Amino acid sequence: MSKGELKDSDPAAFLIYKGKLYVCSAADGAKEFRSNIDENIRKADDNWLPPGRAEGQPYNRGGPR
Repeated sequence: MSKGELKDSDPAAFLIYKGKLYVCSAADGAKEFRSNIDENIRKADDNWLPPGRAEGQPYNRGGPR
C-alpha cells in the first residue's frame, strides 16, 4: 500500500519490524520496502483505509492498546 496499490501478497515475502509483520507482493517489493522502511510504512498507513474507518469509526494508527 505504500504506492497506493492493493496487490495479492506473497507469504514468502515478509519482514518483521518493531514487532509488526509486513507482507509484500514479491521479494523485490520487500527489498524496496526495506530500503526506506519508516517512510514506506508511513506511506502505506496513509493509503490504508480500514473497514471500521470507512464506516465512520476512528482510526488508531498505533493499533490496539
